[in-house]
Amino acid sequence: DIEGTDIGTAVKKSGLKLAEQGSVVNKGFESKARITINSVIDEDTAIDIALEAEVDDIEGPLSPDTGMRQDGDEVKSVLLVGTTELGAMVAALQAAGYDCVGNLVHEPIPGTLVECNEEDMELNLATLDRLEEVDDVDSVEHNILFPADA
Repeated sequence: DIEGTDIGTAVKKSGLKLAEQGSVVNKGFESKARITINSVIDEDTAIDIALEAEVDDIEGPLSPDTGMRQDGDEVKSVLLVGTTELGAMVAALQAAGYDCVGNLVHEPIPGTLVECNEEDMELNLATLDRLEEVDDVDSVEHNILFPADA
């Protein structure tokens, strides 16, 4: 039961409610490996590198700051690959001279991003900040559609 934990406390302090385990809210994500690259990579090059590394499941390149994530200015391209292919793809990109970092993430399934009004956006972003401050939290995933994407 997560309600009595620091996570539950952070959510309650924001005036929000936790979703029940197994609820529809928790089913709008899929596990992916997300690779951020500090230079622009074109689709043909990304596919060639993936094929050479025997990576079959690749999406992108995507623009940074799309959907739910807010990447820093240094990120110029984003690739999504299967979770088991993260190591191979990062190694292949680095061997090809690309400065990149890979992470396992939960990406929203297309069509599941949620628009928020300004008040709800502020409340949700404050809650995300609180959750990221909890010691046991490594990352926080969400399906908020940021206004620039709307």
